[in-house]
Amino acid sequence: MSPRSNIAMLFAATIVSVGAFWAVASAAGTQEELFGSDLPMGNLQPVACPSEPMNVLLGQPVAEVDLDTLPRPYELYAHDGEPRGEYQAQRLLIRFDANGTVTNVDCG
Repeated sequence: MSPRSNIAMLFAATIVSVGAFWAVASAAGTQEELFGSDLPMGNLQPVACPSEPMNVLLGQPVAEVDLDTLPRPYELYAHDGEPRGEYQAQRLLIRFDANGTVTNVDCG
């Protein structure tokens, strides 16, 4: 078989699989019916975000923030930077400006 025919067969199999999934999904109706009632789909609890109590840091020099007292996980980043890695609802994000002053406390 040529590489083109392998790709064509893989593509066709993917289309058939997706079509079969959506046929089952639309017939099932709800997440519990589709994935099983033993999964706690409706019982998910939001992860606590510690940013509100940390608003006391706003306006303070970032050099004076006691890192040992911050809830974990946390990340400090400059005004022109971005948080590293993927979004984490429980991660405390502390942004500071070019002068080294804390300007924003959030989660993500």
